[in-house]
Amino acid sequence: MGCGSEVEGAVLLHRFSTAGKSAAHLQRSPIESVEFDLALGYVVVVTIFQLRQAYHDSLSNMRGWLLDSSVSGQLTVLDRLSIIDAWQQEMVEYFTRNGYCFSCNKRLPRCGCPTESH
Repeated sequence: MGCGSEVEGAVLLHRFSTAGKSAAHLQRSPIESVEFDLALGYVVVVTIFQLRQAYHDSLSNMRGWLLDSSVSGQLTVLDRLSIIDAWQQEMVEYFTRNGYCFSCNKRLPRCGCPTESH
């Protein structure tokens, strides 16, 4: 594997020699791995398309959970709004951790949004 190879949909920027490491170490979810990991010997970059897919999957799950009266039937409107607000803040942090602005979907260095959104 060299520069530009794919690991489960994520772009593998560089793979270092990892003698004794199995292929299972490389089969991490691209959503879980975005940092440089010297122990595993690779850098994984999550694309905006993967982030948006994770966002839409999470949003679909959230809608299903909030609309399921057997799960959330006891929640007040304020409880629901608090949950949605916390979920959205988690998504902002998730995008930021992966180097993208949640508001404009640009890489953070290219983003022109107010810094409070990061």
